[in-house]
Amino acid sequence: MQTPVRSKPSAPAALWALALVSLLFNVALVALVVVAVISARQFAADTADALVALGNQDINYTFRLNQTVPVSAEVPFAQSFVVPIRQSIDINTVVAISRELPVIGVIDLDVPIQTSIPVSLSVPVAISQTFPVNADVPLNLEIPISIRVNETPLKATIDSAVRSLNMFAGR
Repeated sequence: MQTPVRSKPSAPAALWALALVSLLFNVALVALVVVAVISARQFAADTADALVALGNQDINYTFRLNQTVPVSAEVPFAQSFVVPIRQSIDINTVVAISRELPVIGVIDLDVPIQTSIPVSLSVPVAISQTFPVNADVPLNLEIPISIRVNETPLKATIDSAVRSLNMFAGR
């Protein structure tokens, strides 16, 4: 008896279909990864451009301060100055004088004095004193603040990030 010779069975069609579907999934996955890398590189380039623009910006802010500040201090005051005195002193009076004369005896005389005495002085005055100051000072301020980003330590960080993003973007 002779045994029939069998030929090698070929892969069933389902296996070929599975291989073809796997190949298509792999091609789609590679295409998806390529699109993601291209998108990520474009995003990195756009982000680098935005960071360069940020580095050239000014940060403007108005700081508002509205509060009462207590002040307690000793304020020294030392000042020297000259006070000029220029005045005329008027004298208008009668002076009674009693004199004893040897032959006549005692004589009472009324002597009228009417004169003007000019006074011209420069008086130095020195003041040295400490004054206590205790007060509540109300503050209502608006302080505009403008900060150039490229003049801050943040500029070095931005430049480093821009270099890294541009390298990733292929620029």
